[in-house]
Amino acid sequence: MKIEKSNLSIVSGKYFEEVYNHNNYLIEFNENKSDYPLPVAVIYFSSSGIYYPNTIDAFKKAFIDTENKFEFYKSDLKIKADKNIYIRDIAKQFYITGISKQLPSMDAVIDFLKEQTEGYELYTVGSSAGAYAAALAGCILGAKLIYCFSGYFDLNVIDTKTWFYIDKFKNDSNKSKYFNLIEYIKGSSSYIIYFYPGQLPNDVEQSQFIKNLDHVISIKMDSNVHGLCCSRSAVKCLMKMESGEAIRRMKDFSVKYSNQVIKNSTLIKYLYKNKWFFYYTKDIIDTILKQLNRILKKIYSGYIAKKS
Repeated sequence: MKIEKSNLSIVSGKYFEEVYNHNNYLIEFNENKSDYPLPVAVIYFSSSGIYYPNTIDAFKKAFIDTENKFEFYKSDLKIKADKNIYIRDIAKQFYITGISKQLPSMDAVIDFLKEQTEGYELYTVGSSAGAYAAALAGCILGAKLIYCFSGYFDLNVIDTKTWFYIDKFKNDSNKSKYFNLIEYIKGSSSYIIYFYPGQLPNDVEQSQFIKNLDHVISIKMDSNVHGLCCSRSAVKCLMKMESGEAIRRMKDFSVKYSNQVIKNSTLIKYLYKNKWFFYYTKDIIDTILKQLNRILKKIYSGYIAKKS
């Protein structure tokens, strides 16, 4: 199938160069500090869904017309921390060219993050390409816990028409050394809690690369959604837990439901126990309201376009 240029992420032009000259990270210190012995830092990595579609208008709206466009920035899915760091890859190519002119490689990004998180208990979080970056940075930096939603662990097997930087930089050892994360994950003591959609073949394929690793807790969800493929309420509950408790509970869960495809109701029942139905219903209502809001925005945009 031919991929039209409009379907490819924007990696050049005056608007790209303008934004690539920005920091493309945001650091916030919180007044409501964590209760842990060490101060806590959390790095949230944005995915390739940070803007869509791949048009100049969408790019400008995300990064020039909007201030501080980062995934998880305005989300209620947060770990209580002393320091939050938000990172984005405006090229939408797995952070292969880093995040900016100042940090033009993943090595440069990791060195910067090492400086920023020295002396902190570290967590990393990401979805899709953001989960790939969270796993890579988290394992190298020794994160206490890594949350991966629909993560990638080997870029060598994915579509190189959409992710064209993989072909472009495959012979550049400084960049291609991170195309496969398996050895980095195996050599790390960082725990990964990994949710993936069991109905999507590409995600199932990625899950096989880290199957049976002791410090990776893999949860196969009954979902066809790439990204946050599990209940928001469940994620919120986990992120409120201290890392040891979250790891222990999800380890127990993965043993109890070993080799099963997990429904959201099962996960919520396990985490919330007697209160599960309230949170299960809340998730359904929130999803319906979001879909309705999306439809209304589309109708409104069409109305404005017709008037003009």
